[in-house]
Amino acid sequence: MIAAMTALKRWPGRRALFPEALPDPEGEAVAAIASLRFSVTLADRSKTIDLTMLSGRRALARSFAGALWRACQVGGPAGSISTASAYANALKTFWRYLDAVSPHVVRLSDVSAACIDGFDAWMEESGLHPNHRLRRMSKVLNLLRLAEAAEPGRLPPDASRRLMYTSDRPGVRARPRDAYGDDIAKALRTAARTDLAAIIRRFADADRMPTVEDAFRSSALAAAHEAAMAAIDAEGVIGHRHPLFKRLYTLRRESGLPNDRLIHDLHGRRHLLAADLVSLIVLVSLDTGLEIEAIKDLRADCLKNPAGGYVEMSIVSGGRAALSGSGCACATAVPRLRAV
Repeated sequence: MIAAMTALKRWPGRRALFPEALPDPEGEAVAAIASLRFSVTLADRSKTIDLTMLSGRRALARSFAGALWRACQVGGPAGSISTASAYANALKTFWRYLDAVSPHVVRLSDVSAACIDGFDAWMEESGLHPNHRLRRMSKVLNLLRLAEAAEPGRLPPDASRRLMYTSDRPGVRARPRDAYGDDIAKALRTAARTDLAAIIRRFADADRMPTVEDAFRSSALAAAHEAAMAAIDAEGVIGHRHPLFKRLYTLRRESGLPNDRLIHDLHGRRHLLAADLVSLIVLVSLDTGLEIEAIKDLRADCLKNPAGGYVEMSIVSGGRAALSGSGCACATAVPRLRAV
């Protein structure tokens, strides 16, 4: 073992470089607290958090606005835009509770343990699902912890102790979903393959409309259909207001033919429709074992190395090849698909 350790190769390190000066965030924090409105950028997404509707308790609103601003900074508990929005929504729920039950609470020093417990009971009495209640309760408590850290001594001692736990009311134990049995998987696979065969036939029969019988296709209607398809070939799409589409729509209506899916039928001769993706995603998931979230990250150039009736699928997530959506940086183990 010692010999093995001495045989290990030592790799040289690299110097860590830090910026010489960072902008002071205090000015931004002061502006956010004063206006109750600020922009946050998390995970390359931006959103404006608007708390201006928290009226009637200006001092308390500013304490919570500062806490939420700090929660949305780097290292804060809100690591994504959706979480930041959830914090803001929980705070608005807390405000509705104060308006209905505790109008005397106007500043941080007025928040007591009884007020916090009352919020928990109020959400339960309103019929909110226990797990949703616990999530909103935890976010309001997190903001109170941040507010107490920014304004030490302002929160009453009993409320400060109350921040040590989320709730004494029970939640609902999560019920994990069982995997599909063989019979259900077989039925899903059969239905998906049936839909896929219909999609292939739809592209192969591109010059015909499925809702138009040859016996009822007048020369004018046929010419209008061909003109609409030519517009799609030239421009990629055709809109409801396009003159050629409106003419085809009118001729079909005068012929007594249905138009409820005309725009989908026209584009379906040349493009995959949104409804087609359901069958394709289900079939790829069942045949490869890939998770739905991984399939949604597939790109147009994901198929690689076709050979012997098979093709490899390359999944890129966050700039790295991933195996079945699990985050493993291993491209060679991605399953090979049989060409259909």
